[in-house]
Amino acid sequence: MKDLIEKISNSLVFVWFLRVLISALFFVSAVAKMYPNPEIGLIKYFEIKQLVQGLGFNEILAQYFSRSIIAFEFFIAISVLLNNYLKRVIYPISILLLVAFTTHLAYIAIQGNDGNCGCFGELIPMTPIEAIIKNIITILILYFLYSKTSKNLSSSFRSLVILMLSCLLFMFIYVPLRSNKKIQENTTTTFNQVTSLYSQYISQTDIDRGEKILCFFAPGCDHCQSAAKQIKELQNQIDDFPEVYVVFLDEEPEKIPDFLKKAGADFKYEIMDIYNFMEVFLIEYDTPGIVYLNNGNVLEFYQGTKDSGSSKYFTPEALKKILENR
Repeated sequence: MKDLIEKISNSLVFVWFLRVLISALFFVSAVAKMYPNPEIGLIKYFEIKQLVQGLGFNEILAQYFSRSIIAFEFFIAISVLLNNYLKRVIYPISILLLVAFTTHLAYIAIQGNDGNCGCFGELIPMTPIEAIIKNIITILILYFLYSKTSKNLSSSFRSLVILMLSCLLFMFIYVPLRSNKKIQENTTTTFNQVTSLYSQYISQTDIDRGEKILCFFAPGCDHCQSAAKQIKELQNQIDDFPEVYVVFLDEEPEKIPDFLKKAGADFKYEIMDIYNFMEVFLIEYDTPGIVYLNNGNVLEFYQGTKDSGSSKYFTPEALKKILENR
């Protein structure tokens, strides 16, 4: 039995199987951080929730760090399959990276946090304890591969640098840095004409003229559809109901006709590209988003759902009370 185990561990096929496994692990980790798409997965979940809100990163630093981490994971995923500085660089830095992450995860676990650690983004939620176990197993495999690898004296450091720079370049082109403009809510109680910060993003209606109910919806969001239906019901109940204008996220736009049909609504709408939608709303808030404006003044603001932990989620009763007491 001992001879069999030794024979397997020395098998070139077995070693290559482990190398492919490690490569796949780092590749999936990189891709998962960009799920369901690069803008929402990377920017909202990893960059904002994990780095800025979770670790206290500066927003500008978080943009560079998030893209660099994913680029580095792609770099490791490719490098593990090449015979270039495997023993001297690739395996050691991979182990050091995992040790650093595991130390951080242990600190989080000690604090009692059992939420999604973000190692595989929102694609495969993992608790800190689960991620620690995964990292320890990965470190052991990497150490085994390190012990079975001899130094390749013909390795090219230049090729290694080019590969790393290529991965970085890919990430910064694929997910460009965003501006730091933020929407500031104007909760004044006066109705003098002002220019809201929403207006620079809304192209097909004058959002700052008169009363408006501005909605931020995703076509595939069930909560958004429910909110749209409730707003339509309020529109039928209340005289002089404000004009409703919907901004749809440019994701699954083919679902919009069915969305409006199920909601029984015929609201005016436009489709906003994901970068502007993120910037104006989705980076800091969750859908459904509903804003009540009067001449550009933000009088009421709702976002997210009760299930998402929002303290200001939309209820038709709350909006009805406000509109009836105008």
